Amino acid sequence: MRVRLRGLGAAIALASAAVLALLAAPAFAADTPTGRLYPSRRCGECHGRQRDEWNTAAHAQAAGDTFKAAVARFGALRGACEGCHVPLMSAGPRVYGDGVGCDACHTAVGPNARGGVELKPDEARRFGPYKDSKDHHFHRVGYSEFVTSGTLCSACHEDPGDAGVRTYTTVSEWSAVKGAKTCLACHMPTFTAVAAKGEKERTVAHHDFHADLGRAVEMKLATAPSELKVELLNTGADHALPTGRPERRLLLSLDWLDKGGAVLGSPEQRFGRFLVDASFAPAASFTAQREVADTRLFPHKPLVASFRAPKGAVKAHVQLWYEAFDPGLAPLFGSSVPEKKLVVERTEALPNP
Repeated sequence: MRVRLRGLGAAIALASAAVLALLAAPAFAADTPTGRLYPSRRCGECHGRQRDEWNTAAHAQAAGDTFKAAVARFGALRGACEGCHVPLMSAGPRVYGDGVGCDACHTAVGPNARGGVELKPDEARRFGPYKDSKDHHFHRVGYSEFVTSGTLCSACHEDPGDAGVRTYTTVSEWSAVKGAKTCLACHMPTFTAVAAKGEKERTVAHHDFHADLGRAVEMKLATAPSELKVELLNTGADHALPTGRPERRLLLSLDWLDKGGAVLGSPEQRFGRFLVDASFAPAASFTAQREVADTRLFPHKPLVASFRAPKGAVKAHVQLWYEAFDPGLAPLFGSSVPEKKLVVERTEALPNP
């Protein structure tokens, strides 16, 4: 019996030593995946909120049907586009189909000289805003000023200065505004929640990258017996509206109403960057030869549009819409005209003559 107890005691001692050795060993096991890039659905297993928000963002559509149609039609441009639209190309279609997926930002270590960002998945480390996070069995973690600053955004949201007709000019627009807010302040506002499953609550950021245009644009109406002046002012965005892809538009539409509420006319006006080809025909950004007009809303610079009222009009109903594509250019991308989104609206009575 004593021998058995001694044997049992020795076994317990050995087992305890093994446990202590495991606890003392690095948290990162030898069989943890290294050098791999993952689809965002895998990241969502622990970061579900971020994944769900990302799913609603333009980043999730960067390699979608619009991009595929454009490169299929203009294949020579593929190399210039993939760095930003398909940054995870090396990981294969199951991953790069995410477009700008989680790993496109969280394994980035700096801008890529060819356009886009330089990724470093070798250490299986995901970079974020926290300096006190502990390594997980699936990946290491690390703090990165590059990932958590607007420098990451600038890598893709600005074309090189030597480009003929530049497609993306957001960073230049933002840089021209004195005292401009950071990219993250508007597009990744913070709140209190858990950053990952099982984590403690802390300050986290939204990952849908949306901004409320309705809070960024002010509309003022000035009426006369036979005229309406609409003043639009960009008070909430430190770059032009709309920015990004030049095919985006703001649409100002107006319904003239008579005493009975019948519509007497519906004039409209679009604002944006207008690009043309060599024959001055409207062109998509990737084939344009020159820019002929830029009528967007720049920060704190009022834009006024005037409309003459038809006979019998007593009221004007004014709406400002956001269009992801100019309807005339959408077919060039193999895209149907997307549903427009209302930004702001006003109704104003005309004074008696």
